[in-house]
Order: sequence, then C-alpha cells, then structure tokens
Amino acid sequence: MKKLIALIIVTSCVSITNAQFSLGVYAGFNGGLYTENPKLNTTAILPTIHAGMAAEYAFSEFFSLQSGLQFNGRGTRIEHKDHHDDLGIYTLDVPLMATIRKSGFFVSAGPAMGFALTGTAHSHDASGAEKEDDIKFGNNAGELKRTHFNFQVRVGYELKNGLFIQGGYLADLTNWSNVSGTIIRFPLFQAGIGYRFNL
Repeated sequence: MKKLIALIIVTSCVSITNAQFSLGVYAGFNGGLYTENPKLNTTAILPTIHAGMAAEYAFSEFFSLQSGLQFNGRGTRIEHKDHHDDLGIYTLDVPLMATIRKSGFFVSAGPAMGFALTGTAHSHDASGAEKEDDIKFGNNAGELKRTHFNFQVRVGYELKNGLFIQGGYLADLTNWSNVSGTIIRFPLFQAGIGYRFNL
C-alpha cells in the first residue's frame, strides 16, 4: 500500500511538472435568472455582464484542469403590469473545472465557490416613484447569504491563435435564503469571448 501511494504521488508530481501552463482572459454577457420556492413573483431574464481570468494546466492535448477568478453580475427582473423592478447582485466566483479539448472544440465543467460583493434593488414605491436600496447580506431573515456554491458548464471553440468563443450555464447548489421553507437561487446563462496565452 505504501509503495502504491508513493507511486501515485510521484506520478502526480511528474504530470504537474510536465503540464503545459496557459492563462486565459474572457468577458461577455450574462442572462440572470431567478428561482424561488414558493414562487412569489413573475420574473424575467436580467441582462448583466461577466469577466474573468483562468489559469489552466494541460496534462495532454485533450485534458486539462483550470481555476481562476470570475466576476459575475446576477439577479432577476420582476415584471409588473406597467413597469419592472430589478434585483442585481455582483459576485466573485472561484471555479475548479476539468476541460476536454478536441479539434478546437472544448467542454469545461466543475464546481465553484462564490462570494457576494454587493447588490442593489431597483423598485417602485406605492406612488410609482423609483427607489434604490442596497441588498443586505448575512445570516438573518430578510438578508441573503453571502457565501454560496455553484456548478458551471461551458462549451466553446478556440482558434489556433488562442481566440475563443464560449457559452455556459451556472447553477446554484446552495440556497441564498435564510428563511426556513424558502429556497432562492440565481442561475445564469453566459456567452462571451476570450483569449488564451500559452506560457
């Protein structure tokens, strides 16, 4: 058993040493969604943005692991008869993704840990006047949890010069709500472009 563990460690170290390192940057459009159980409002897609950077270790021409930082706009648009209200949240996510590449096409998938940076609710009062309130984060009722976990999937195509396009989906794995019996999540559709530098 000890010899087997030692062999695995040595093999892993050699693989990491021989791995090809690259750094990518990307940005694009987010389509913010909202799910709540029980559902209280009719919601629509909130257009937002994302930007990020990813460090990638390629163990072969087909398989690699990547991680980095990703800035995401999330939230929802709540539709009313004569107007809409927006609930916008900005998060910083740290994904860990496995990537498979073939003939320029790639698929990436993996979990991520996220941290809510700030949020704003644009709404209307009883007279119809617009108002803006900061979203509160914490562990109390009426606040949203600041730390969350999600799962991300991306598909795309990369040119030989390193330029790539990609689309993806982010699904929350944890509940943002602190209220018992209420489940709130902010999934995302993503589309964007980027560039990968081989170092």
